[in-house]
Amino acid sequence: MPFEEVNAVLGKGGGKATTFPTVGTRREGIIRDGSEQNVTNQAGEIQYQKDGVTPQKQLVIEWDSNEFDAEDPTDTGARKLYMKWRARKALEDAVYAATGKYELEEGAKVSVTFTGEEKVPGSAFKAKTYDVTYEPPTKKFDLGGDPKPVQPELDAPVASEEPPADKLALANTLAAANTDVDMIAAATGISVEYLKRNVMPI
Repeated sequence: MPFEEVNAVLGKGGGKATTFPTVGTRREGIIRDGSEQNVTNQAGEIQYQKDGVTPQKQLVIEWDSNEFDAEDPTDTGARKLYMKWRARKALEDAVYAATGKYELEEGAKVSVTFTGEEKVPGSAFKAKTYDVTYEPPTKKFDLGGDPKPVQPELDAPVASEEPPADKLALANTLAAANTDVDMIAAATGISVEYLKRNVMPI
């Protein structure tokens, strides 16, 4: 299976998650590290496929992104990009199209655009869809002939619109318990639109 493990590189990454608050939101960044991890709920419990045996998996990409918190002067844009199902497949396709192989590289530039939602057959939920592009790091030679990676430049940073951490944690807990989205919105004050696009299962 592609991307069962992504080689650890610099071990650098922030604790904040990349957000996609509205359709059309585009994030881009430079890859620093990554791994494949089990999907867990807020209590740290592993989430399983319908068979109740196979753990759900997601890619967790650590990157330096162009998203930042305008109210946090120490925010460097370091984020974790959680990619499940369609997002993961879109990344795999983009990587293969650019390189001919399923292999992420340190210093590669990735852009992810939230393009919309589509109904999941047999489910009340809608799945978020994404467009992903991948640009591998280029190399140049110094006078000694040694190749050195050159990182692509990012677009100007954009501010995030993430709800308060405590409200978002509560929303994730309720979503993991299959609570109705309207009830989650009432309990947290987070809009139904935001919940459907960023919290509810895809």
